[in-house]
Amino acid sequence: MDIICFDSNVGIGKQGLKNPKEIWKTEDILSVMEQCGVSASLVYSRYSKDYAPKYGNEDLAKELEKSGRLFGCYTILPSLCGDFLNPEETMQDIKEKKMVAAKIFPRSHRYFPDERTMGEYYRALAQENIPLLADCSELNISQLESVLENHPDLNIVYQGVRWDEERMIFPLMREFKNLYLDFSVLQSNYVVERMVESFGADRFV
Repeated sequence: MDIICFDSNVGIGKQGLKNPKEIWKTEDILSVMEQCGVSASLVYSRYSKDYAPKYGNEDLAKELEKSGRLFGCYTILPSLCGDFLNPEETMQDIKEKKMVAAKIFPRSHRYFPDERTMGEYYRALAQENIPLLADCSELNISQLESVLENHPDLNIVYQGVRWDEERMIFPLMREFKNLYLDFSVLQSNYVVERMVESFGADRFV
């Protein structure tokens, strides 16, 4: 049986305060994917996080044209000041750019990821069956729990969870079947085996 490796957390484009030798060009990332045997990747734009989401999404759409092995992850910013698209326009833009997932950076972009601010976006994503990704450094576990409780039909991939957060995240895994976990930073003994036994392999990326 062939094993297909799919990387769910790849950033394309420059980001601030990083080693200047860090790779960021699409061509270099594709080369590393080939070297490591990664068949395909879900990619977001680092420009969307550190510069401007609109610019990053536009740039990412162009970069995706370079390879069919790359699948786009669209960065959402709430339109609080008229500086971004409303939920309906956002869903249309995601479709037009042929992206398959969405990501938020509430801590970096300085907004509350609560119902008042983001509820309409969460509902729109759930209705369109578009998964939402968020790093634990951007969305804390209490905020995650609130989104899960209010939007049981929204699939959420929680990324960057560390070994010392297992006792906080596993109760949520038991209760919310729409929560999926990136396990790349979990390093405690037999954690993958224990997670698969408790929750099933399809809940982890």
